[in-house]
Amino acid sequence: MGKIRVLSEDIANKIAAGEVVERPSSAVKELVENSIDAASKKISVVTQHGGKYKIIVIDNGTGMDYDDVLLAFERHSTSKIKTIEDLHQINTLGFRGEALPSIASVSHFILESRIVEEDTGARIIISGGKIRKIERIACPHGTRIEISNLFFNIPARKKFLKSAAYESSLITNIMTNYSLAYPEIHFYLEEIPKIKQDYPPVSSIEERIFQIYGQTAVDQSIPLSIEQANIKMYGRIGFPHFLKPNRNSIHFFVNKRYVRDRLLMGAFLDSYKPFLKKDAFPFIIAFIDLPPDLLDVNVHPTKTEIRFYNPNWLYNVIKDSINEALGAFKPVSIFPLNVSSMPSSYPQNNTPIMPVGQQDSMPEYPPNIPQSLYITSKHQEEQPGDSLLASPIHILAQYKNCYILASDNDGILIIDQHVAHERILYEQYKKLLEHQHISIQHLLLPLPIEVTPSQKILITEHKNYLNQLGFILENFGGNTFLLKGIPSFIRNVELSEMIIAIIDDLQNTVRKNNIETLLEDMIASVSCRAAIKINTQLNKEKMQYLVEALLETSMPQYCPHGRPIIMKITDHQINKTFKRTPA
Repeated sequence: MGKIRVLSEDIANKIAAGEVVERPSSAVKELVENSIDAASKKISVVTQHGGKYKIIVIDNGTGMDYDDVLLAFERHSTSKIKTIEDLHQINTLGFRGEALPSIASVSHFILESRIVEEDTGARIIISGGKIRKIERIACPHGTRIEISNLFFNIPARKKFLKSAAYESSLITNIMTNYSLAYPEIHFYLEEIPKIKQDYPPVSSIEERIFQIYGQTAVDQSIPLSIEQANIKMYGRIGFPHFLKPNRNSIHFFVNKRYVRDRLLMGAFLDSYKPFLKKDAFPFIIAFIDLPPDLLDVNVHPTKTEIRFYNPNWLYNVIKDSINEALGAFKPVSIFPLNVSSMPSSYPQNNTPIMPVGQQDSMPEYPPNIPQSLYITSKHQEEQPGDSLLASPIHILAQYKNCYILASDNDGILIIDQHVAHERILYEQYKKLLEHQHISIQHLLLPLPIEVTPSQKILITEHKNYLNQLGFILENFGGNTFLLKGIPSFIRNVELSEMIIAIIDDLQNTVRKNNIETLLEDMIASVSCRAAIKINTQLNKEKMQYLVEALLETSMPQYCPHGRPIIMKITDHQINKTFKRTPA
């Protein structure tokens, strides 16, 4: 008997479901796309426990009659294409006919639907891909789908789902993307029992951006409007100084389909490159409309990956257009300098070292904590390294406003001032938290902080952690929070940027499912954001404080994130380099 066999329909559906439905947000994406294709004017999504327990999607679109409801769960049944030629002229979000049977095969699934021409609708109940019941019922026109216990029959897939807060944030991102793409549709999202996002229909993308990101995003961006040959590009792009700590505020839509594409990302980021700092990204909401026959959306079952038939041409068109739009912001040299005409003895880097005593002041530091309160950090594996430093240490100078140059009786030290301060704050902050000695400075005027919908979920879900860390945030309505209090040791930082960066770090921790280290990760994040920055001039007293406080820490060689703090060049290395015998 041969070894090859035809898989059963049940196994085939589960395999297909693994490609189409990776997690609750995948199911929401497929169902919302179906609702959009059904010409819905309002789409409501209700989830419980990040969609792991329940997902309900309701629309007021065209609906289905009794026969179509039954047929919709046959694999590759669709109303959107009929011939092979239609694959080259796809104008809908869905077309593969895989979503409904795939989702129904890995959940308990109920669908109710009615077309406006009929008085009664249909209800179908499916469990694990098996139809349990189908009947005629009275229901509103449109479609209502309820999914419960997603992946109940695939425990391996269910085991790899992450926290409810993280899964909720992914669903929020899906709703945000399609709310931006279709401002004329009313989108409503609710995570039982408390998270709600409500975006009534508006007439422009600017109004939708205001609903989601707030007035700041509108004020700090410019319209994008380009039309040439077969391409039309529109949306809004942020001012070069309006930067974000990650790519969550970059949205690309091709023919109103949200996509993740390296070519588009590369074209835009290359245009912004002269303005970008390390770990900073622009605010971009870009729509690219192309004739359907110039791209292939049938690349992956999730339909978020596409291929362009002329990628090099598209890259150049986009990059040139964005360069032109950003041209007014690029610095222009009024008096070009001919370097070749400069005397060879003229120092081209004229500020390598700032002598001690000629620096300005830096932010205030928290008061010293008795050495008895210091503890060993558990944020990473640490081993004492006292042999690196040999007291006493003498401050020599500051180099490029970034590094402290010092010496001990065995060589020269180069100390990164930012990560040195980060290590000091981390250990002091952690000990204060352990002894519940956090002092909170209440702001005289609460500071409004505008966040994205997914960030709102994270703040709401982890408010207790933030309060424990000394940050008092209260919801002010919509996606705005009021910052009312901060840890008292934080000085001279841009609070809005700091809070957003801390929330992004929180999101990264939740994404990695590192819940057990969440508090320590947040202590490290706050310490990093509160530490003095590079390009900050320090006087001798401040540098002396940094070095002395650093030596009191449990691990002066590394910051809490693992970056090195000190580089040492020993006397032996110096003498060997210059071929000298030690005196």
